[in-house]
Amino acid sequence: MRLIVTVDTEADNQWDAGRPLRLENLHCLPAFQTLCRRYDIRPTYLITTEVAEDVQGMQTLRDWAERGEAEVGAHLHPWTTPPFQDSAGQRANDPQHTFPSQLPLPLLKAKLETLTRQVERALGRRPVSFRAGRFGMHAPLAGLLVEQGYRVDSSVTPGLSWHRLGGPDFTTAPLAPYHPDEADICRPGRLALWEIPLTMVYTRQIFRRWPALARRYGRLNGSLAGRLMRLTWPGPQPLWLRPSPRRDERHLLRVWQEAARLGLPFGVLMLHSSELMPGGSPYWPTPAAVERLFAQLERFFALLREAGTPSCTLAEAGALLDEGA
Repeated sequence: MRLIVTVDTEADNQWDAGRPLRLENLHCLPAFQTLCRRYDIRPTYLITTEVAEDVQGMQTLRDWAERGEAEVGAHLHPWTTPPFQDSAGQRANDPQHTFPSQLPLPLLKAKLETLTRQVERALGRRPVSFRAGRFGMHAPLAGLLVEQGYRVDSSVTPGLSWHRLGGPDFTTAPLAPYHPDEADICRPGRLALWEIPLTMVYTRQIFRRWPALARRYGRLNGSLAGRLMRLTWPGPQPLWLRPSPRRDERHLLRVWQEAARLGLPFGVLMLHSSELMPGGSPYWPTPAAVERLFAQLERFFALLREAGTPSCTLAEAGALLDEGA
């Protein structure tokens, strides 16, 4: 199994509706890149409109990409990528952060074309990897990605539904990479796009034995009952390959080992660029907290290196899948 490290690279304050977007967290990327370089990991930075338009930040990202130390892909936030419309959820920096899957198809297509041009102009090459903001992927968007030349998407969160919040339901999606169906993002099909889902696994024996029960639990996400059950029993399920302030590298290793037991070819780890900056995320509010984040990641990376685990970017993973590796 190969490790894919993905960073949703975006504004510090993207949830502050109506306020100018800040990008101070981009100054924290070099420390993260240094950590990855130490363990021969080439991360994939999935960037939003505001990042693509930041000259200094893009110079750094472009340098890493040109040296083969990282990949830069696209990350669509409907509330920051033009064009906009004067209606609820479709205005610039709107307080209602619309899932891409909620947009009218013509508007979604226009936004994707805009973002793709912005990334291509800033990077000097067309992006081939993508993640939808708020994981708002659906089959029509997958078709638009194919039209725009994307080869890999990593938006699907298997076992988890966002429908109570207005987003898609991924509780029936495969864990392993697949070509999506043109009518159903959760069903394997023939679209010329690799869906490489985020690594999310059910570790409770009851859910592993009864997949139908796991799907019902995943659909509680966003509900009061779901929040209460996550705080009590059975707790957070499925588990993400994602650093957490409430856990340590043993949590990450547990997810990794379960994914390996299931025979997955890749483990996709994700975090947000704002998490790398003290105060950029409620999960890591202080310099000491961010130090713990870096320490958690370093210990996990060290464990994988001891096991001889290789790393790749999303685009490289797509190429390996094309080759049947």
